[in-house]
Amino acid sequence: MVPPPGTQVPVTVELTKGKNGDDGSTHWTGRVMLQNQQLGENFSVDFDSHGERTSTNPKLSMADLDAVQEVQILTANYSAEYGRSSAGQIRFVTKSGGQAFHGNLVENFRNSALDANSWTRNHSPNRSDFGGPAPFRFNQFGYDLNGPIFIPKKFNADKSKYFFLWAQEWIRRREEQNPTALVPSLAMRNGDFSELLSPTNVFFSRVRTVTDPNTKAPYPGNIIPITRLSPNGRALLRAYPAPTPGLLQPGTNFIGSGARGSNTLKNTLKVDYAINSNHRLSVRGTHIPWHYNEPFESNSLGTFTSNWSRPNRTAAIALTSTISPTLLNEFTFSLNSDGRGTIAYNNSCGAICDRSTYGFNYPQIYPNGKEFPGKLPTILIDPFYSLNNSSPYPGYWSGFVYAWSNNMTKIMGNHTFKFGIFIERSGQKDGIQLTTASSPATVNQGGQFRFVDTGHPNSTGLAVANTALGYFNDYSETSAKPITPWVSTGIDWFVQDSWKATKKLTFEYGVRHSIWPPWHSSWGNISMFNPAFFDSKNAATVDRSGGFITSGDPYNGITLPGSGPTAEGLKRWPELANYKNLYHNLPDGFSQTQMGVFQPRFGVAYGVNNKTSLRAGIGAFANRTAINRDTALGGNAPFQLQTTVSNGNADNPGGATSRVFPFTMTIQDPVLKVPMAWNWNTTFARQLPWNLAVEVGYV
Repeated sequence: MVPPPGTQVPVTVELTKGKNGDDGSTHWTGRVMLQNQQLGENFSVDFDSHGERTSTNPKLSMADLDAVQEVQILTANYSAEYGRSSAGQIRFVTKSGGQAFHGNLVENFRNSALDANSWTRNHSPNRSDFGGPAPFRFNQFGYDLNGPIFIPKKFNADKSKYFFLWAQEWIRRREEQNPTALVPSLAMRNGDFSELLSPTNVFFSRVRTVTDPNTKAPYPGNIIPITRLSPNGRALLRAYPAPTPGLLQPGTNFIGSGARGSNTLKNTLKVDYAINSNHRLSVRGTHIPWHYNEPFESNSLGTFTSNWSRPNRTAAIALTSTISPTLLNEFTFSLNSDGRGTIAYNNSCGAICDRSTYGFNYPQIYPNGKEFPGKLPTILIDPFYSLNNSSPYPGYWSGFVYAWSNNMTKIMGNHTFKFGIFIERSGQKDGIQLTTASSPATVNQGGQFRFVDTGHPNSTGLAVANTALGYFNDYSETSAKPITPWVSTGIDWFVQDSWKATKKLTFEYGVRHSIWPPWHSSWGNISMFNPAFFDSKNAATVDRSGGFITSGDPYNGITLPGSGPTAEGLKRWPELANYKNLYHNLPDGFSQTQMGVFQPRFGVAYGVNNKTSLRAGIGAFANRTAINRDTALGGNAPFQLQTTVSNGNADNPGGATSRVFPFTMTIQDPVLKVPMAWNWNTTFARQLPWNLAVEVGYV
């Protein structure tokens, strides 16, 4: 059998019509598109929820492929029983043991010897690059065994009560990564921009002159005297790797090479107990630790390397009871946890990843509490590569989901009624905070410099020359990261009916109601700017040239949840006692719980004859909002301070005089409506000769 792409369970979704998304070849992290709807897919394994707890939560706790009995993919107009998403329901059921023993051994492999070389490597001057494809090895091997649990003549002798499944799978991936970039030339790092006087230079393809900010005249020969250069400006330029000799492609003069390795182990154990003919109990547990390294973490070009560790665990207990021939009950309790996931600095990087290597010695605005004190700043120089532009790491997180559900089915004549409830308690301790930011905000504790051609009073007219002189347009830095224990309890209930009106005509209708309180911190340590509480009479006045506050309250408009600090919050941040004016009896999650999230569903199916059918349906679908690590309200002031300085000098970004700068803040919609989508479809299906079938639908 040819394994599916990536040979991972969720990749079976790739085979579904109307699906679009990443190939999951390394692991399953991509957001899937079903019927062109990108958001809100909901995963479950043995009916435990693996939905989106965070905006970056991958489906790592899936069992291996050979431990899965069934995959169910619902793409449109599914009944009220299913919810929490509008894009699709993807359900996996693990195998159960039977009265006979069964087992499998598996080995899948891929090798770069079977691959063609990439366009980028073919154009590299490095012999190791153009000589063949990047080294790549992929090995996936494992086994599974299932059958009865018995002791002859003593325990479960007839093999009818207890059954088991045990499966293990190892995935080993080794590959070489080859990032490309446009980096400053070696001459530029010493203030020599003479190469830009050529109209055919590879950086701009036109002449660029550098103007002396003192005389307003071009520097002779486009060269800035060495005595005028900023020590930290030169450090910013030296932080870029040296150009690759001989590589002068438009927009590219550097190609890197780094080894990436990934190790995953999947352990699955399932035990089934047939209590009697009417009741069956199933217990399943998985442990899937995953470890890998990133040689070019977050666009670092090798100036920050990381080790990732994700110890994922899940478990589920299900009790199925046939109470009567017409009444069935299904109860499930599940839990899953990604343990303490860490993204740690890789010590093997050494001096390359240490800011002192390049000569950085400017005083930081928030020098204390850095996760990695030696981390380089983010460097944004137009039009060069944005170095470290999305790197909030090192950091850690730990998340959990506890879920209870109970569904009951009752058959009455031509009607099949079903009703149920789903309760989920979930959350995450976030020690990473912001994962994305738009300039001038930053996610890098090491700071962020941004240089553009114009805007600074002392601009040379060229961003990279401004860098050499240290004249930045803005500099941003964050203080120590707090821990935010996000948590929420959601409740869903539904009722539905499948009515077989005639032999050919069936109606399905129902409604689902979701009560999803906004995520909040159990310690109360989240904050945001709320315009409703901004006092214009106490507005901060900002110096136009330096960007610092000259008068007014820097906390004006910032709000905290509740009526006062929690006991744990006050213990961790005693200064909250001084911010009583920031409490306005707001909800714990800053937004009111939306109580009107009703989702009606209606469908009809008509069998024209034994070979032709027509189906149609319409329904409303709500999407469970994830913990948003992009707004990261736990990373706002006063818990984590972020300051942006404008038009300063890299040798002392905060200025010679101690200043107070405006905070960079994020905000959440105070109303925060639950995302809803209406889905309607019609489908025509016809059986053709030679066991062929055609299906035409509109969604």
